[in-house]
Amino acid sequence: MMNEQLLDSKFETEIFNSQIEMKSLFYNLETEIQSNISNLSDFAFESHTDLKQLIISTNVTLQDNLKALQTDIMQQLQQVTDQNQITQAIITDFKSDILNNLSAIATYMNNNQLSMKNNFSFTNSQITNLNTTMQTNFNQVIADVQNTNMNIKNNFTQTNQKIDTVNAQINAVVTNNQFQTQIDLLKQQIQNISVSVSISQSMTSDQYRCLMIAAWYGSYTARDNYFNSEQYLIYLTDSGCPLLKWW
Repeated sequence: MMNEQLLDSKFETEIFNSQIEMKSLFYNLETEIQSNISNLSDFAFESHTDLKQLIISTNVTLQDNLKALQTDIMQQLQQVTDQNQITQAIITDFKSDILNNLSAIATYMNNNQLSMKNNFSFTNSQITNLNTTMQTNFNQVIADVQNTNMNIKNNFTQTNQKIDTVNAQINAVVTNNQFQTQIDLLKQQIQNISVSVSISQSMTSDQYRCLMIAAWYGSYTARDNYFNSEQYLIYLTDSGCPLLKWW
């Protein structure tokens, strides 16, 4: 009987000591979590500052490129406007030539009806020459219009190439690893802290007591593994925590 009392007393003493040890362990855990949260806040602030500076620098570069592109587009549009004015002037001159020629024909026919009747072949010759001149002028207008259209097409092709270049620069910035690396590091830090906090904050009283016994009952290596293993906590709870019967 005396031996059993001594054994119970010794067992209670060890349990009491393990309680003190576990309280110290959880106090150290809470201190470490607070330290990690503080470090995470500093890291998040530094990462935010770096990302903000990178975004500002990138925006400045893109704005400069877009301004240069806008200037080029305005110049191209001005060239198109100038070409259109030249084309309009050519067409106006051509219309004027046609009207003048038609007026000359009408005047000639009115003034020389008798001669035209008597010398119809001469009149036909003049009309043929006039038609040839008109066809030559018309062909020249067509050639000028085609050249103008080609110039406009080339100008817009160059403009589209510059737009594609700027789009490529924007896509390169969006997929740049400088952003993703900073974001991944921040996510990893948040995930590490969240696991530690969730384990300690989500414990029930039984889980807490069971964990204390597991830490006292197991080796130090096993205790550390149990403490950091959310899966083991679930196992202890689901199995009814057989260690609790000695508590």
